[in-house]
Amino acid sequence: MGEEESAAGPHSADREAIERLVRDNRRGLMQAGLVPPGGGATRLPEAHDDPDRAAATADSPLPGTRSVLQALDIPAVLLRPIPADGGEIEDFEIIAVNRAAVLYSREPDPGFTGRLVGDLIRLRADYPGMDADGFFKEIAEVHRTGVPLRRRGVEWLMPRPSGWIERRSDLVSVSPCGSALLMTWERFGRAGMVAEAQRIADVGWLEWDLATGRAEYSSQMRTVLGPPGGPVGGRPGGALGKRHTGSRAIVDGHLGDGHLGDGHPADGQPVDGQPVDGPARWIDLVEPESLPAYRTFAEHLLRDTRPASAQITVRLRGRVRVLRVVAEPVTAFRGGPVWAVRAVVRDVTDILDSRIREEEAALEAHRQRRRAEAEAAVSEKLRAAIVPDLVSLAEAGLDLSLAYRPAGGRAGVGGDWVNNRVLPDGRALLALGDARGHGLDAAALMSKLGNALNGLAFTGAPVENLTTWLNSLACDDGWESTATAIIARYHPEMRTLRWTCAGHPPPILVRGGHAALLEAKVGPPLGVLPDFQYLATETALAPGDLVLLCTDGLVERRGTDFDDSLRALVESALRHADLPLRECVDAVLAEMTADLDVPPDDATVVALRALPFKP
Repeated sequence: MGEEESAAGPHSADREAIERLVRDNRRGLMQAGLVPPGGGATRLPEAHDDPDRAAATADSPLPGTRSVLQALDIPAVLLRPIPADGGEIEDFEIIAVNRAAVLYSREPDPGFTGRLVGDLIRLRADYPGMDADGFFKEIAEVHRTGVPLRRRGVEWLMPRPSGWIERRSDLVSVSPCGSALLMTWERFGRAGMVAEAQRIADVGWLEWDLATGRAEYSSQMRTVLGPPGGPVGGRPGGALGKRHTGSRAIVDGHLGDGHLGDGHPADGQPVDGQPVDGPARWIDLVEPESLPAYRTFAEHLLRDTRPASAQITVRLRGRVRVLRVVAEPVTAFRGGPVWAVRAVVRDVTDILDSRIREEEAALEAHRQRRRAEAEAAVSEKLRAAIVPDLVSLAEAGLDLSLAYRPAGGRAGVGGDWVNNRVLPDGRALLALGDARGHGLDAAALMSKLGNALNGLAFTGAPVENLTTWLNSLACDDGWESTATAIIARYHPEMRTLRWTCAGHPPPILVRGGHAALLEAKVGPPLGVLPDFQYLATETALAPGDLVLLCTDGLVERRGTDFDDSLRALVESALRHADLPLRECVDAVLAEMTADLDVPPDDATVVALRALPFKP
């Protein structure tokens, strides 16, 4: 790319292509005799300034103001200003009214017009509601500045002969008419509904005349694009109106003449004696990534003379917005050049942002779900590897059974773990624990503690030493590696269960129709205090005695006292103690979790029963 082309910027080639299409269409209009050379519009004769005089020529007499007023098919009145002593406008007097205004009032009696004029009806005095929302001040401003007020929404309160008040919504316009003001209005009706529909949908329309460079636009375009120097509609931040060297702002040229309301013209700025066309000027707002789409859009309209739509990214006073534009060309005749372009514009930035956020949220949810599924699968396999099926302890004089319910219906992702085996010396090892958390972290901690316990148990050391060593291992692994546990060894030769409690719910003993919590020498959870020395409790077992152990997921409930839950567990154990051991643990688990549709934590029940003496 040469230095000259680079200096022209990324828009130059596209702008030249679009301007060439505009010139070609304008040349076609001139050749067809539809537009005078130079592209200007035919000048119409100006109306006479004095409303009470009728200017006329010999060949074409003009009617008087009141005759013109009566010819209007919409309600209209002439207003004469009444100045106050200080020079300000005190009120406006109605000096003429047309028949459409009489009919509008739904009082079609001949005296209405006479009463309206003859009795000096005044706006502020006789219609005080006009002051409520500043409408009267706007009328006075039209008289002061000469700038018309166009299609201003007004709510009227009309007293009816029956005594009730009727509310009407109208679009009112006020224009200078010599020394008086002409006020016309029309029912809100279809025009109002269209304007409201544009406001609700945040849509604006506009039409560019290629011959004159003028544009007509709806008032909602100001909200969609933002007026120069003001905020972009109701959105925070900057406004539309990007300034360029040697020309006015894009919107200044087409929407910046100070007139609001549907169908108000704005002059395009001439370039080299020709009025600038909207599509060519708007290219300066388009972001580089949207230039190809915008150029194609303009070519469809101006070269192919067919409707087109585009979604383009623009920069409006430093803010990037996305506009959806749907447009159609207006040709002078079938197959002829393009005379005008009509477009509907909508700011879809917020819609796209919302859609992107929804898609990102859905994608993140999908990732989380896949991650959870993968973690559950790995945890399941890891749990199966470190918590195999229960080993029979009958050789050591114990019957053993287990029931388990995962948190939230998840299989194998919790921190509950069980370890049992018959040691070489004929004694039985039994451990029930609950590692902190869920998922792979909990499964990894279960693996460390379970494997460590298996190795340490073969040393023959007392259970209090085993528990102390496991605590040191957990402390060395980090502050998150914590777990509660019951570590027990059963001595069949003495019918004694020696056990330690590391922050875990105590066991329950059921004997002879009675059930109670065993007194425990409770120590802190594993991984909390590095140098803590755990102590063991000894419990003698008789044939038929039942010992029930559980994890805290069976007894901890939000809003429920922990001791109350333990008492409920003791009562449940007693109720089901006479059942076969497998049925017993299933019944206790089902009863204690019956009120939980989705358990917040894993729940495990382990039961062991002392078998009769072998002969």
